[in-house]
Amino acid sequence: MYGLRSAYILPAMALVAFTTATAAIAQPEAKLSSIVRFKPPGSAPEIVAASRDGNRIVYVNSKENDIGFVNIQDPSKPKMLGVVSVANVGEPTSVVITPDAKYAIVSIFVKEKPGQLLFFNMSDRKQVASLTLPGIGPDSIAITPDGKKLVVAIEDEENTDKLPGKRPGTVAIVTLDYNNLSKSSIQNIAINLKGISGVNFPSDPQPEYVAISPDGKMAAVTLQENNAIALIDIKSASVTRIFSARTVTQLADLSDDDKASLTEKFTGRREPDGIAFTADGLFLVTANEGDTERKTFGDKVYSGGRGWTIFDLQGAVVYESGNSVEAIAIKNSFYPLKRSSKRGIELEGAVVSVVDGKQVAFLTSERGNFLVAYDISSIRMPVLLGVVPTGKNPEGLVVIPSRNLVLTANEADGTIDIIKIKP
Repeated sequence: MYGLRSAYILPAMALVAFTTATAAIAQPEAKLSSIVRFKPPGSAPEIVAASRDGNRIVYVNSKENDIGFVNIQDPSKPKMLGVVSVANVGEPTSVVITPDAKYAIVSIFVKEKPGQLLFFNMSDRKQVASLTLPGIGPDSIAITPDGKKLVVAIEDEENTDKLPGKRPGTVAIVTLDYNNLSKSSIQNIAINLKGISGVNFPSDPQPEYVAISPDGKMAAVTLQENNAIALIDIKSASVTRIFSARTVTQLADLSDDDKASLTEKFTGRREPDGIAFTADGLFLVTANEGDTERKTFGDKVYSGGRGWTIFDLQGAVVYESGNSVEAIAIKNSFYPLKRSSKRGIELEGAVVSVVDGKQVAFLTSERGNFLVAYDISSIRMPVLLGVVPTGKNPEGLVVIPSRNLVLTANEADGTIDIIKIKP
């Protein structure tokens, strides 16, 4: 465990050219500062969840197949509470904590078998129940604000190099029975992409990441490899809308060399990964990572949008970041020079939270290794609040608004960053 210096703006790179049409990158007052980057046991904390009071976190480590529990009451001095192995079951993929902080719920990938949900007491970290899911490969789980239901994106990945797969992924809604968690009921929702324009694999929806609206009534699920988003009514367990995320055109750096220059015309499928509802539940924020090979479709369109987007619930774009985040990465020496011909900075995580009365969107760059935050109180005119470096390949992202903290779980170097949001 070691301290991390506060960072916001680093010296600009030489030999940089870029165009930013949709968002100003003028240097604001710094609103993010790193408190600590700590190294828990294991090599790859991937997804992290926080208790509602923000004093405890749980992370999943997919490489060692275990779960870590941490006390962050003093965020500058995280204390490990324990590590629990789930290797006898499978690979942990995601985690949530119930609103009362009594249970941690972990989704488990079991090779060629239906996935599992495992339930752990937060007090003693002992497993108290398990539940078999209706499909293979649960990838993301989210819990409603009242703690009554879970929504699980079951991707059912087989071979991502040979899409479409033979088994279509689904979404499961779990109604939790706190008297007997193993008896919780499950409703399975098929995602039908027939007739949806712009999708890549109509027979294989590939649910990736799930977010739940603040009122707990709706779920939004990214169908990443299909470049689409599904909206689900949780009460009726039915799909209400599916829309394509479409493409974005801007200037980018497409050459893997020793300089960054956003001067080449680029068109990419957004292919969003992380998704979040705005605080009023009327809009969606997506991190447009990309996840298919460019050669797959033969149209020379790139994979990934290299930025982030705000959609309304009908699928219309109300804000597009364009190349502005890559320009920020260049300005701060975060740009991954050897990823230009692939997917650039690869924004992956997206969370929206109300901090000090402001609605703030947080996004992580998997390849640039940084976190960026925007005030989106004006939904069509986001304002940059700050950018800060993270550990390598930030995968998980959680915001604790009551404590003005944001955390990233960094898969490649096995660290977790705790970052202060300044009021």
